[in-house]
Amino acid sequence: MVVDVHYKAVADFYKEMRRKDRFVLFMILLVLYRKPRSFYQIIKRVKDRSGFSLPPSSVFSKVKYLEQKGYIKKGEAVVIEGRNQYPIFLTEKGKKTIESFYKTFQRLTRSRHST
Repeated sequence: MVVDVHYKAVADFYKEMRRKDRFVLFMILLVLYRKPRSFYQIIKRVKDRSGFSLPPSSVFSKVKYLEQKGYIKKGEAVVIEGRNQYPIFLTEKGKKTIESFYKTFQRLTRSRHST
């Protein structure tokens, strides 16, 4: 049996992430998929999209964790409204993981409707 490259990326993410945090970690990656965002933009976007109000300390630790695992990276400081803001980007690993989730999901839903 050939292991699908997308399935492997999804499985690797699942194994690598802390069990209780997987959903929030994945949401952070999704928020960053379209464009880099600052820490506070991530918090606002997660709340706007999901209704979850996450404490900044919790998001900070999750962003740090994703950075340590190589899914995201922090850019150079930019001054916005008198405050240093650091844009947070997905790395190639982070982009491939999100794309693999999407392709795996498509395959699962496609095969479900064809049976």
